[in-house]
Amino acid sequence: MNHLPGIFHGILVKPKCSLSCTVSLSMPTADTGKLIRAATAGLKQIYKPGYEYAKAGIMLMDICPADKIQYGLFDTRAIVWNLKS
Repeated sequence: MNHLPGIFHGILVKPKCSLSCTVSLSMPTADTGKLIRAATAGLKQIYKPGYEYAKAGIMLMDICPADKIQYGLFDTRAIVWNLKS
C-alpha cells in the first residue's frame, strides 16, 4: 500500500495550526463592538490559509470595575464619567 502525505484512509487531512496572540486595548472597555474589533484584529495576525482550525477562545485579562478606571490626563471620557456621577 502506498502512503501519500496528507491522506489517512482515503480522507484528506489538512495541516493543523495552533497559534495565539495578545491584543492590548488603549483603555478598558465594556463596548462589545470594540472587543469584537480587537478579537478580529488578533485573528488577522495569526490566521494562515490552508490550515484546519477546530476551535478558538478569547481570554480577558486585567478586568476592573467601570468606576475604578484610571483615565489619561487629557482623556475627555473622565470628564463625562465625573459628570454622570
